[in-house]
Amino acid sequence: MIDTDDRSVIVFKPHQQPEFCHKEYSLAVLDGIDLELAVEQAFSWLKMKSESATHQVVVWQIV
Repeated sequence: MIDTDDRSVIVFKPHQQPEFCHKEYSLAVLDGIDLELAVEQAFSWLKMKSESATHQVVVWQIV
């Protein structure tokens, strides 16, 4: 789950506690994908309408 207000990511993995990720934390990617992705980098890839936009939460599900 991506929280655009505080620019953080909460990672939900099966049978594990949710993991709060912020700033330079390296996010997990799918096996076989050669990518290192920090939270700040993920937010730099997202196009935000404005800093004063209403609170948004984006959810990605990886199966």
